[in-house]
Parts: sequence; C-alpha cells; structure tokens
Amino acid sequence: MSGQFEIPPPERLEPRPEFPPITNPPLVDQEPVDWPEPEGFDFVGSDLLDELVSQNDIEGARKIVFCDPRVNDVLGGGSRIGNDPSIIEPKEPDESHLLVFHLYSCDSSNSIEVTFDAGTMDIVGVEMASVQPPQTRDELDTAIDLARQELGLNFGPDLVGRAMGITVDDPSEPLFGRRLADVRIGNPENRLPRHYAMVDLCEGRVLDAGDVR
Repeated sequence: MSGQFEIPPPERLEPRPEFPPITNPPLVDQEPVDWPEPEGFDFVGSDLLDELVSQNDIEGARKIVFCDPRVNDVLGGGSRIGNDPSIIEPKEPDESHLLVFHLYSCDSSNSIEVTFDAGTMDIVGVEMASVQPPQTRDELDTAIDLARQELGLNFGPDLVGRAMGITVDDPSEPLFGRRLADVRIGNPENRLPRHYAMVDLCEGRVLDAGDVR
C-alpha cells in the first residue's frame, strides 16, 4: 500500500530508579510454550500528521522567551533549564497555538511558566511555578556519571545506573529549591541496588554516596 510509514517504538521511560523484579528462587527447567504462529498482519495506512507548530517557530519563540526582561528578572543571568515547550491547541478557529515554557534557573532557584502565542510571536503570560521542570535526559545521565566516578565504579552488563529527579519541599531544609537527582546503581538482574548517590545538578557534585545496606 502506497503512503505507508512505520512509527518507531516509543523511548522506554524510566520514571523510577528501580531495577526490574526477579524470581527468587529462579525458574529452572521451564518447558517452552508452543505458541501458535500468527496468521498474518493487517497494515493500516495513515497520513503524516501536520506539525502543530514548526520547529523554526519553536526555536524563534525560545530565543524571544530567553531574552525577555521579565524572564531575566525572575531567573537571573544564568542558563535556563527546561524541556521542549508544551503545545496548547486553540479552542476557536481564529486563535493561535500557545507554547508553554517551564523553566528553572540554578542561579535563583526559581521556576517559571512562560506562555507564548505562536501566532503573534509574543509572550502573553509569565507566572511563577511552584515546581521545577522535569530533569532532562542529559541531566540524569550526568548525575549517573558523577555517581559512578564518586564511587569508583565501572559500568558493564552486570552493573548499571538509574536516576530520577527529586525535590525537597521543606523550606527550612538547606537543599530546598535545589535541583537534585537520586542515583541507584546495581545489577539489572537484582531487585535492589548496591550503591546510591545524591547529586546536586546545579553544582555538578555528589552530596552523598555509599553502599546500600
């Protein structure tokens, strides 16, 4: 069928730094299951989806947002951390798509949400956010590597790392508002990790690390 295309499988999400469960004791001498072979597959054609907002417009919006004085006043002069903006589709035909940028700054420890009109290419709202944007994949990979170095480990098939972002909600705590990652390292065949580390992503250093007991 002409016009067919394949959609790649989604990237595996890792919302929690846990290793997969195992059966203890392991199953042995398991008889293979004689599954029937599928009789066939029906391929369904589909049209390519139009971009809600072009990448050029998103990049243009990002530059405008990052240079806006209101954003700089809240976040300070350092780098902005955040994932790609959320896209809100218009409710009325004469309205434009909205882009929502969720940004964080290590300099100020502030988070904001900036709403941008993709039609007029103007900022239509700047609000303080009560939570940080999710940690990026690069941030989590950096946290895992810092933990590996701190613990003096070498990764391989029997030793891997997982990380997730965490927040400190108590304003009286010294780490309140900081951008943190919890790293767990161990054998992927085991349920529990062997090592742990707490990483400050803004300072790029390990705050605490050791063996899981």
